[in-house]
Amino acid sequence: MTGTLNLSAARQDYLEVILNLTEKQDKVRITDIAATLGIAKASVNEAVKTLAELKLVKQEKYGPVELTTEGKEQAVKVRHRHRMLARFLTDILNVDPKTAEKDACLIEHVVSPVTLLRLTEYLEQTAPLKDKKEKREGLKMEAVNTRTLSELQPGAKGKVVRITNVEWVKEN
Repeated sequence: MTGTLNLSAARQDYLEVILNLTEKQDKVRITDIAATLGIAKASVNEAVKTLAELKLVKQEKYGPVELTTEGKEQAVKVRHRHRMLARFLTDILNVDPKTAEKDACLIEHVVSPVTLLRLTEYLEQTAPLKDKKEKREGLKMEAVNTRTLSELQPGAKGKVVRITNVEWVKEN
């Protein structure tokens, strides 16, 4: 998988909520999602139906909602972006946590992968992550979104976003 699917902000929010609920409870039901988002169950049913058509969730009729592998990857990326933006707003810009959460929710859907990568690098230099889980998610997300030049097939196009571990060797 490369990049992020073209998902609306609302669909990204659904995936993030489903991921968060999955980690807190055994089964995620439509009512749980509706309560978390503060919206009607009918709206959630329609959204879940669409996410199922996109093969991002699975749900048997009236059963619990489960993320597919692809759905979980997308949800992890959305949540990681949200967390990095919220951290930047609170830790670097000293925005109060409540406002930072709201703003991160809005920004996470429109920020480019390059900007997020730079933001994450900046945060790591100025305020390293303490949470091992957050570090793993960040590494997983970065691994999904980027490749080394040697991993590209001949003729494939890519964009250099970072240069690391460069060693210059002088020939004698």
